[in-house]
Amino acid sequence: MWINKYLGKRWTQEQDCGYWFRRIQKEQFGQNIPAICNVPADPRKFLRQAMHILKEVKEKASDIGWRATDNPIDGDAALLAIRTHIHHIGVVVFVDKQLQILHAPDEGSGVMLSSKKNLRQNFMRIEGFYTYGN
Repeated sequence: MWINKYLGKRWTQEQDCGYWFRRIQKEQFGQNIPAICNVPADPRKFLRQAMHILKEVKEKASDIGWRATDNPIDGDAALLAIRTHIHHIGVVVFVDKQLQILHAPDEGSGVMLSSKKNLRQNFMRIEGFYTYGN
């Protein structure tokens, strides 16, 4: 399966969840998604900036070609949150007809595949799904 080439790839300040989302979109789905921001070198500023940007993405998704969907398909975006803070993005992938999220959660881990149950166990929830175009 195409996802295998991404599993285990490292999360870094330069290759965060947004980087992996854009790379997978380009390589697997032909979507050239621009970087939303530059990741600051200071990790204390990173989380605050990431939360602000992802909140803006949710609010302005249609302006950049994405629309909310209740019926995600392979390649759609999943915005993820901890408590009330949207802070993370992943790619929807169906494996054996089961919805999974391909994402790079944080430093110290690599790109991984998570079910909704796995996300809940790690205190994450899916805030919404977004599809590109149409």
